[in-house]
Amino acid sequence: MREVKLYFRISRPFEISLLREESNLYDGCVMEFHMLLLYQKALSSLIGDTGKEFLIDPIIYRLRYQNIMQVTTEKSWFERFLGIVDPEIRLIGDDGTLNLESLLDIENVNYLANNVFNFEKTSVDRIRENVHQVHSLLKYLGDYATTEPQIPTPNLKFFIPPYLIIEDNKTLEINMEILRKSIEIIDVDELLAPITLSRDYFVDVDLSEFTSLFSNLSLKNFMIWVTAFNEYEEPEELLTKYVEMLKMLKQELSADTVVNAYSSYFSDLLAGLGYVDVLVHGVGIVESRDPLTMLGVAMDRYYVPAMHQFLSLDKAENLRQVNPDLFGCNCGICDESKPIQNMPRTELLRHFIRVKRFELDEIRSHKNNRSQLLAILDEAVQNLMNAGKVTEIREIVLSRQRVLEKWKSVLGEI
Repeated sequence: MREVKLYFRISRPFEISLLREESNLYDGCVMEFHMLLLYQKALSSLIGDTGKEFLIDPIIYRLRYQNIMQVTTEKSWFERFLGIVDPEIRLIGDDGTLNLESLLDIENVNYLANNVFNFEKTSVDRIRENVHQVHSLLKYLGDYATTEPQIPTPNLKFFIPPYLIIEDNKTLEINMEILRKSIEIIDVDELLAPITLSRDYFVDVDLSEFTSLFSNLSLKNFMIWVTAFNEYEEPEELLTKYVEMLKMLKQELSADTVVNAYSSYFSDLLAGLGYVDVLVHGVGIVESRDPLTMLGVAMDRYYVPAMHQFLSLDKAENLRQVNPDLFGCNCGICDESKPIQNMPRTELLRHFIRVKRFELDEIRSHKNNRSQLLAILDEAVQNLMNAGKVTEIREIVLSRQRVLEKWKSVLGEI
């Protein structure tokens, strides 16, 4: 039986060295276009030294929401990005954003798809070249005392075509046309088809009609992202609909690989039930993303294992002070003698990576065993129920307990 894989999405440069240090705890990583443009050598070294699988997210959707003229004054990489995906300036309108009408022209769709795939292929070649250069240098310096190690081959798991966030029929048709063109360029076995829906579109869409659109394309691998969809906050009916979509991909489209682009512990449990094959987590930062929200410096948070959720540093420390047996952590990074608020960011993230590995290993051990997976949630609920008897922490504990109860209800019904 295929094992569920754990990927991390790299969004900041210091995460590269962090993932190198914890390389035995995950299976692969996701690099966005701009990270490759800015930190190619560091990422090449990460891939070369660890041999990890990776994906390249083309983030073309950002051209839809960000004015090029405004962004380039602050982010020179955006100009380089545009020079790769639209060197002839065919796709950018007078307002500085992506002109959707231009992508109703099949020639422009072909132009965009080829530019993106060429960049992904070239990136793999450059990573391979950098890896060979490093190994050649080490050999020259005599660092290989005995047998020269085998040089790892960069493993781009799938090619991801350009994609927009599906908000209406026009963006749906553009995405479908891009997929049709992508199949002509990339073998379907190597293609990861994005199903990227805005939350509003997802709420209203008929899933049967929507998934039927993909039935004639013979696609095998899918990446799922519903924007601004927060698995902690969504009502039961939407979580159930999300699960139904994943079930349709597996059962009706016979999907070989389903990648969840932004995951929380709820997604981890869905992987345990066989609906997701690759879980992509932010390195402690994002379990959902809204492209309409401008990205800034993320606030540090602490992942509370007993809750399977993040909390602010002060709230997490308060819980640990009141109930160290339940809210303490034995990941090897956390130190009860040091307040959580004083933990450096790198320690907070290493803590998250280690806890996430433990959580996923526990889920893997009960894969496709619904009763055992529900028992994990039930134990967490009972622990929080008992902890919530203390007045000082009752409000925050019970609010998180309700999230787990909601998840348990959804998973118990599907």
